[in-house]
Amino acid sequence: MDPTIIIVLVILLIILIAYRKSSSAFVGGKRRFSNDIVSELVGEKWILFSKKECPWCVKQAAELGGAYPNTIYSDSPEIKKHGVESFPTWYNSRTKQYKPGFRTKAQLFEMMRPVK
Repeated sequence: MDPTIIIVLVILLIILIAYRKSSSAFVGGKRRFSNDIVSELVGEKWILFSKKECPWCVKQAAELGGAYPNTIYSDSPEIKKHGVESFPTWYNSRTKQYKPGFRTKAQLFEMMRPVK
């Protein structure tokens, strides 16, 4: 076999291995970012009112990297107690603030900032 072909194949193999490592690091980085924001939301006492069949609620869960631990679903009596009618709705049990609608990660971080 021609040495040039072997060198090209080795270089391609190195590039492929480097690409796979960087791709998996990106996924890991994204997962860590989602876990960080979930931890902060839970720590700041944010509750998510959600509806299982609502496409925006599904999108909100995906934005957080999966299910959010402090979620109250529409079939819960808590929904009536809080008078929530639109989904998703964020509620801070410490400050008693309601924030209806889907939020990106950036908007969620912004939502957690104290009001000045």
